[in-house]
Amino acid sequence: MNREHVLSKPLVRAENLVNLEVERPEIPIAVDLGERAVALEAIMAYLNKANQVRGSRVQLDNGGGKLKKQYGEEHARVVQHGAQQNRDQLIAGFREGISTLAAEDALRASGMDEADVEVQVLSLQAAINRRFGVGNANAAERAKAVSQAKKLAGK
Repeated sequence: MNREHVLSKPLVRAENLVNLEVERPEIPIAVDLGERAVALEAIMAYLNKANQVRGSRVQLDNGGGKLKKQYGEEHARVVQHGAQQNRDQLIAGFREGISTLAAEDALRASGMDEADVEVQVLSLQAAINRRFGVGNANAAERAKAVSQAKKLAGK
């Protein structure tokens, strides 16, 4: 399975990453707080939109609910499709945000093996999805994480 295939599916299962040993660079790698805030904002924007898409799909699969009431029977699916397209436009920001938080380029520059870099990226992505992944209960958590990151960055 190639990297693009794995990263095209934002919800990586953590159990696929068990027992992987990663060689750590001797020099610690840090991420600028401003870059961290921007990365988290992009990641959370994607997860928020993915949550909206999931919710609208569930509504339509179960009779339409509020979506059909608000947009009418004939337009509800069009609205849901539009939400999917909006989500898909945010995937590049999600991937770039994960790369930034994992300090992917810095890890490579430090000489870390490519396979270990990919494990780091996928492990981080799995951890973010576990904590902030799609689900209504996580919306406040996602907003709080972005707010705290901006505050730490002085924004």
